Amino acid sequence: MEDRASVVPRRTDRQAGTFGNDRLTRRDALGITVASLVGVLPCGIAPARAKAPGAVALVYVWQAGCSYCRDWEAKIGAIYDKTDEAKRAPLRPIERRTLEAAGLVLKRPVRYTPTFVLVADDAELGRIEGFPGEDLFWWRLGMLLNELPAEKP
Repeated sequence: MEDRASVVPRRTDRQAGTFGNDRLTRRDALGITVASLVGVLPCGIAPARAKAPGAVALVYVWQAGCSYCRDWEAKIGAIYDKTDEAKRAPLRPIERRTLEAAGLVLKRPVRYTPTFVLVADDAELGRIEGFPGEDLFWWRLGMLLNELPAEKP
């Protein structure tokens, strides 16, 4: 008699919904479900609600199971709303799978998470792809924000 394990075909990583170390865990799935019900991302960031015409925002494209997204949320996401950068470009988190429904006019598709897209009137002005660390993130964000017109006093 053959061993049952040798008869039953094994699922590949792709079929199981895992991609290397980037696994969607039950905790991540629960976080997504809860976030959609209460309007808060798993990291505790509340999505931006209403926007004024001509509004500038920093769109944060995230994905469940993304270790770089979790790193950004722990190091930057928790304090972003308290910074001067947030006053100029409030954070607007969007999950990658719902990006098309957001109605943004992007210069090119978002291929990596996290991606930070600076938008004005939902049109892309510039972007930061990935999270290489706190210092480089703040420097790159500063460079993007310098491209905006000066604030009126």
